[in-house]
Amino acid sequence: MNDFKLPADEGSNTQDEPVMEQDAVTDREKLDGIAAQTVADLGTHDLRHVHAVVFERSTESGLHVSPGELVDAVGAAAREKDASFSVPASTDRDTD
Repeated sequence: MNDFKLPADEGSNTQDEPVMEQDAVTDREKLDGIAAQTVADLGTHDLRHVHAVVFERSTESGLHVSPGELVDAVGAAAREKDASFSVPASTDRDTD
């Protein structure tokens, strides 16, 4: 016979509340994440539009960032995305 019993208040194995964050995230890390996701969503073709969307998303998230922080975060995300899609230099081959 198994003596294991669930406590009365744990009748199911569902998660009914959010899990607490294990690591605190700084506002800058949140902004960097928003910028990276926005650049992934929209690309880098129209950075003015990307800046506007990052500003909107960060405001909706309750972040208060300076225009300089916004420009830095979007610029870093755009550079990272562009670097990951760099095309290797072509090699000249002799066709004789």
